[in-house]
Amino acid sequence: MFHYHAALTWHSNRQFGIGAKSNSAGITAAAVIENYSLRCSLDLIKNEHLDFLSAACANTMTRRKSDELSIAKLHIKLKTDFRRTIITMVLATDMSKHFDILAQFNTTVRMDPDLSRLKCGSDKWDVMSHAQKMITLQVALKV
Repeated sequence: MFHYHAALTWHSNRQFGIGAKSNSAGITAAAVIENYSLRCSLDLIKNEHLDFLSAACANTMTRRKSDELSIAKLHIKLKTDFRRTIITMVLATDMSKHFDILAQFNTTVRMDPDLSRLKCGSDKWDVMSHAQKMITLQVALKV
């Protein structure tokens, strides 16, 4: 989904990828391949034929008119949260951030006394904050 091969080919010369004026406007010198992959991925999820989030929201619809507004709000929230998660996960693949992510995981998750007392992984997940869940997903991506 992330067009990793295309990104590698397009950015075989890192400086060309940074300096070229092309359809990749907005790509910075940091995380060039990751930003290119994000652009491709986010363009894909805008495609109406690949919009599984709308289908998920449509499946929750009931016949009452009063629910339509809450379903529309749910759809917007789902899309926003999903987009944010994709961005976080793809940027976590940037190896220049590897040790920062591991250090943050050790500080916020591994050494958390409230989480240390719990034995089961799903119990830990249930009590984690959103930030702890995101850093845990980033570390899981690296494993």
